[in-house]
This record gives sequence, structure tokens and C-alpha cells, in this order.
Amino acid sequence: MKIVTKFAIALAIAFTSSSAFAQTEERLRQGVQDRDRPAFQAVGVRLGSFLVYPSVDLSVIYDDNLFADATDTDDFFFRVSPQLRVESNFPRHALNFQADLNNDTYFDQSSEDRVEYGVRSTGRLDITEGTSFRGDVQFEERREDRGSPDAVGAAADPVEFNRFQGTGELSYRPGRGSISIGGTYENFDFDDVSLIGGGVQNNDDRDRDVFSGFGRIGYEVSPGYEVFALGIYGQTDYDSALDDNGVNRDSDFYTVEGGTRFELTNVIAGEVSVGYTNEDFDDPALVTVDGISANADVEWYVTRLTTILLGASRRVQETTIAGFDGGGAPAVASAFINTVIDVGVDHELMRNVILSAGFRYDLREYEGIVREDDTYEADVRAIYLLNRNLSIAAEYRYEQRDSTTPTEDFESNIVGLTLRVQL
Repeated sequence: MKIVTKFAIALAIAFTSSSAFAQTEERLRQGVQDRDRPAFQAVGVRLGSFLVYPSVDLSVIYDDNLFADATDTDDFFFRVSPQLRVESNFPRHALNFQADLNNDTYFDQSSEDRVEYGVRSTGRLDITEGTSFRGDVQFEERREDRGSPDAVGAAADPVEFNRFQGTGELSYRPGRGSISIGGTYENFDFDDVSLIGGGVQNNDDRDRDVFSGFGRIGYEVSPGYEVFALGIYGQTDYDSALDDNGVNRDSDFYTVEGGTRFELTNVIAGEVSVGYTNEDFDDPALVTVDGISANADVEWYVTRLTTILLGASRRVQETTIAGFDGGGAPAVASAFINTVIDVGVDHELMRNVILSAGFRYDLREYEGIVREDDTYEADVRAIYLLNRNLSIAAEYRYEQRDSTTPTEDFESNIVGLTLRVQL
């Protein structure tokens, strides 16, 4: 149910282990990417009670289909990505910051040059031994991917947008139980974009505010096994009373799910939930979207050197695209049901060489128009850790979209080489 829903669910189901046995088990249940490597980890710079971790990625990337269309326009681009991470080292409470910036410069297609950035602050206030408050505030300025279904194909430049999100959560753990409540506010602001051949595409009708509240209750039935139930209710309020297609996209939404968190010795850990979701729009021209919702995140520690990651979700997502109904008449989509399946494998070939591979299937079923998109992504990656300050990564990614709207089909191949410098 929009980006905010996934974020709220992830925040709502956080937990901590309390016994020494559980802590030992947790150390054993570490994925390849999460494992401590003291000889190759950044030490950071100490500033009082904070540790500062600066880094920068320098990348050369080749994309054989920049515009994600049938033209197959290719180009190389150079990316500079500085990052800054600040972590507190308090005996109680926590306060962390992070910032990132991406500067892409294309060799030929200068229209695709971009500068993006994001800042974020997270904190935890330990009120009592079993009660805490967590907060998360973030702002980012990004450019919409050319392959996004909502992207305008005739746009001369990628669409720029700002996103702000703030979340607060109060958690209480009475014995083997857990209770948390919270809320999230999210704002999207899209810029207008010039069109190829002249004219301007208005994107103000995509600007919106999203308000949601969430609650979760859980109980640990036995060590390593918890059952839980969660609920989310929210509203979406668009800045424009009517969008460019003449419809009011304001809506109310809710999700109710039940699930379990499990830890099977040192082999498999994860959580699975399933339930019902509904989004009802103020405009009768937009059909109500409802159905089964689900989420699953599982890590399988095959050996200490190999980790398999499994993920799946089924959510309702926002869209503003138009199309045709079953009779061939012009129509607008109210939303789409997004089903995603992820599989990833990480393998530690040597202590300083990490290999990864992944596959992602993304199904988008649009409500109100006749359109369905199947997107397949596959990638492989190798990271070579030279020392605690330098590493090199090589990556290849393939993406293909098959749509019932033929003009939306595309495939692309992306190859990149990255040098990371960190302190």
C-alpha cells in the first residue's frame, strides 16, 4: 500500500533478543554481506560520542538502453557518489545520520546528466528497559527512472521529484509480548518536464501527502518463534482536486495481516505474513482495489560461506497512468497490484572476495485499464576488498519488461565498474 506501507511494516516488526543464548545464536546467523571483516572494515573518525564514516564511489557504467524503449540508445556515464554516515556511541539511546549524493555525467546523452541527493536521521530513545521510541526523518531529491511506467515517454529529461518522510514508533515489550504503535507522514512533489518537440508535461497532479498509522502486537510462543498481527490505516491527499485526466485520486486505505517470525536453529530465519488490503477512492470513476496482501523475508544460511535470500510481497501501489478498458474506450488506472519475488545468493569465495547473484520478478496488474506488466531482472556482482580503505566492484544487470501494452516493452543490459574509497 504505497511506499509508506512497506516502510511502516518493516519498522513495526523490529525486535531485539534478550538472553545470552539468543545473542550467540544471532552472531552465528549472519549473512555473508553482514559478516565482520576487521581487516577490511572502515574504522571511521571519532568526534566525541560519534563515529563518522565518509566514503566515495567512483563508477564507470555502460547502459545499452538509456531510455528504456525500442530505440536502444546506448551510452557510457561516469558516476561520483560521496556518502557520509554518522553513528552515535551512547551507553543508552541512539542518534544516527547519513547523507548521499549521485552525480551522473553521460559521455554523449547530456540530457540524462543528473544530480541526486538524500539525507536521513534516525534515533532511539530508551524510556525504560522495555519501552523505547524510534524516529526516522528523511528527505531526498531524485530523478524518476526512465523505465518507470509513470514516466513520460516523450519527456526531454527525466522527471525530478522531492520526497519527504517522517515516522515515529513507540514500542513496549511486556515479558514475551510486544506492542508497537506509530505513524508516518510522506510527501511527494514532482516537477514539470519539457517534452521532445515542444510543450510541457504537467506533473503537479502527482503531488500528494500520505498519512498513515500502524499498530502491531506479537507474542513469543517459544524461543525463536513469534506470532504477530499488524494493522495499517491511512489516507492519500493529492494537491490537485482533479488530475490531468479529470479524476479525484484522494483515497483511504488499510491493511490487516497476521504472521510469524521464526528462527530454525542456525540455518533459517525470517518472517512471513499474509492478510487483506483495500484502497477506496473518493472518485467513483476509480475502482476500489482490494485483495490478498503478503510479505515474506527469509535468510537461509546454507554454510558460513553461502547465504540465500528469499523475499516476496503483494501490495497495492499508486499510479496516475491512463489506458483503455476492456471495451477499448479510454480509461484511467486507479492503482496496480504489485507482486514481487526476489531470490539472491551471496558467496564468500575468499575472505576479501564476495560473489553475489540475484533474480527479481515484478508483476504489475493495473486496475481500471487493461494492462499487465511482467518485469524480469537478473544481476551478478563481484567485490574485491583490497584493504580497509579500498575496494573494487564489478556488476552486470539485465532487465526485461513484457507488457500487454506493446509500446511499453523493453530490455536493457548494464555493466559497471566501481572503486570505493572509505575511511
